[in-house]
Amino acid sequence: MRAHPKARQVCIGHSMGCYAVTRLAARTPDVEWDLMIAFEPAPAYNSLWLFPCARLRGNVKRAICFRSTNWLNPIVHGRLRPARDFAGDLKIVETNKLHYRIASDHDAHALCIDAVRALAAA
Repeated sequence: MRAHPKARQVCIGHSMGCYAVTRLAARTPDVEWDLMIAFEPAPAYNSLWLFPCARLRGNVKRAICFRSTNWLNPIVHGRLRPARDFAGDLKIVETNKLHYRIASDHDAHALCIDAVRALAAA
């Protein structure tokens, strides 16, 4: 990403992968992240809530977070949260898909593809 500073930077994570992408963004404050997509952040399972996702900082322009409430998980998974310096756009998309199915949901994919295409057109 540093080798191509003019390229659009997009990162996507599912479940614990959301923890990874938010940490990546937090640890690279010199990189401007154009789009971050989080499918069902679940950083706290089996960790006693010790590993929350890093808050979105000023280097993240746009973020989309898919969260599910359903019969198997009535308390919902985690969410992305802004830090004080976050000035971007954060969209939370509520759904009822099961955790293992959210990352392959066609409607979610369409929204993500549209977001990436909007970057390409800008």
